Amino acid sequence: MVAGRIGDGDTVGTMVRMPAELRDRIKKSADAEGRSMNSEIVSALQEKYPALPTFSELAELIEQTADRLAEMEQTQEWFETSQALVSLIKSLEQKIPREGDPVSHPDTASPFEYTVKIPSPDADTRPKAAKEPSDTPPRK
Repeated sequence: MVAGRIGDGDTVGTMVRMPAELRDRIKKSADAEGRSMNSEIVSALQEKYPALPTFSELAELIEQTADRLAEMEQTQEWFETSQALVSLIKSLEQKIPREGDPVSHPDTASPFEYTVKIPSPDADTRPKAAKEPSDTPPRK
C-alpha cells in the first residue's frame, strides 16, 4: 500500500511497471471508453479475476440448477411418453384396416374375406330396435 494515496477504504494503491507499448494501448482504450487509465486497468483486471460468489449467491445458483434439472426431467418424461404414444399409433395404424382393404375374418381360418366399409360421420350406425311381439294377430 502506498502511503498518502486517496481511497475509499477498500481501495489500495499499487505501482505497476509495464512496457511503454502496453501503457499506450491502455491509454488508447481508456480514451475510447471515456474513462481514466486506472479505471481501464481495474476493469480489465476484474474481468480477468472475477470476485468469488458469496455463499448466498452459490445457494441461489444451486437452487436454480435444481429447478432447471426438475424441468428437464419433466421434459424428458413428456418426450418419452410422446414417443411411446407415437409408437402405439404406428402399431395401431398397421393393425387397423383402411376403407376398401380386403380383410380376412379374424374368427375363422377360412379364406372368407370382406371389404372394410367405414360409415360416414353423419350416418346413423346405431342398431335398430327389434319389434316387440304383440298380442294381436297380424292382419291379412
